Amino acid sequence: MVMAKLTPAGHKASRHDLLLPDAASGEYMDLSYLLQRYDAMLPAAERTGYAQFTLTLPSDQPPHVGWEQVRAWVRSYFVRQEQLAALMVLHLPYLAGSSNAAHIHILLPARRLSINGFTGQARDVCSDSGCHDAWNAWISFQKEGGSCVK
Repeated sequence: MVMAKLTPAGHKASRHDLLLPDAASGEYMDLSYLLQRYDAMLPAAERTGYAQFTLTLPSDQPPHVGWEQVRAWVRSYFVRQEQLAALMVLHLPYLAGSSNAAHIHILLPARRLSINGFTGQARDVCSDSGCHDAWNAWISFQKEGGSCVK
């Protein structure tokens, strides 16, 4: 599921970035390693245990502007505040002739990442209420010009 986001409908995603908490060990900078370690610690039934958030970019704004705004929020909210690794993937469907809106997927392993690797489950974030909280944080971030306060 995660790697498939990098090649939607056989096309290369326009951009992607892996953001890590400051305490995460350096080897987790390699996406393949991160996914392998995450999958290895989960029971087989949970190996697709990722949360996904998708934000549509404004059509009247260049994609790189929206990308940087979303990236700042993801780093502030999911990575620094919630201590989660976050893979951001930018899709620009119009490059493949689609009329779908430009959007960014934010994929989160459902466990926090520390110096000791993946630790406790992040049910508070990777849930319906966590989605609601994240949406409110995104709205607040936009209104406050780039700061996340919990």
